[in-house]
Amino acid sequence: MSTSPGPEIELNRDAGLAIGFKLIAVGLFSCMSAMVKALAGEIPLGQVVFARSFFALLPILWLIWRAGGFHALKTTRPMGHALRAAAGLISMFAGFAALGLAPLADVVAIGFAATVFTPALAFFILKERVGIYRWSAVGIGFVGVLLMLQPAGLQLMTVGLDRAPTETVGLTLALVAAVFVALATVAVRSLATKEQPAAIIFYFTMTCVVASALTLPFDRVMPDARQAWMLIGIGLLGGVAQIFMTRAYVLAPASLVAPFDYTAMVYAAIIGYVVFAERMEPIMMAGAGLVIGAGLFIFYREQRLGLPRGRARRRGVGPPGPPGAA
Repeated sequence: MSTSPGPEIELNRDAGLAIGFKLIAVGLFSCMSAMVKALAGEIPLGQVVFARSFFALLPILWLIWRAGGFHALKTTRPMGHALRAAAGLISMFAGFAALGLAPLADVVAIGFAATVFTPALAFFILKERVGIYRWSAVGIGFVGVLLMLQPAGLQLMTVGLDRAPTETVGLTLALVAAVFVALATVAVRSLATKEQPAAIIFYFTMTCVVASALTLPFDRVMPDARQAWMLIGIGLLGGVAQIFMTRAYVLAPASLVAPFDYTAMVYAAIIGYVVFAERMEPIMMAGAGLVIGAGLFIFYREQRLGLPRGRARRRGVGPPGPPGAA
């Protein structure tokens, strides 16, 4: 007598695929960030953002085709897309600039502060109710951010942005990027219930293409062969990573998949050490631990409460942690 796989076996197989896809996505985003860092000082920032966005359109167009063609781009929320795209654009510029000034793992660690900032922004912008548990996690995460910024914060206040050490400016820009990633997340929360994931990703990417293209007449260089391939790779890696991210959230619940965002910390630490000879200081690791712990708890509470971010992440449109993925 023949037997067929039951629902539980199918769920386990899908869960394994989803986790695998998420790990691939985070790894690709991390490699993309490393390539951005490697080009810092060689290629103007606007040109890097343009390449990241323009070449990402190739895999994103495939995603649109899979979603039913350009009908998937129909929208009733143009202003919502504009807010999400503007926040993502600023976070990408700030995050890429930070990568050129501060260690890779430090920038990624501070980027996770977006998870901590999101409930506070949702409280003020979406009038979302935030209970004592999530406010407590926000407070703990903020302490972690302060730890990671020491002594950078004191140096910045003492000497000012124009004379601050390079790493201090980089960490400050990473924090700015995290704030705007949180704002983008809040915008996605309001969009994801009615808009297609392909539309949210496409309008963000096209905004970045157009905005970064405006910088090219003023500051661009002719890349050599190595730089050209890296620029193309940055865009393709970002676009393909987004597809893997989307598939992961389609195959399994966000509560299973989302915590693997934090594997970016492992990728960044390894790449930073092997490629850039960077070591993460103990105080940075302690701060990152607090931020990651707070972020996981916030996500757990939002899943239990059924808040919009859980539904958004389930559809694969929530911005992940690494810079340039917003």
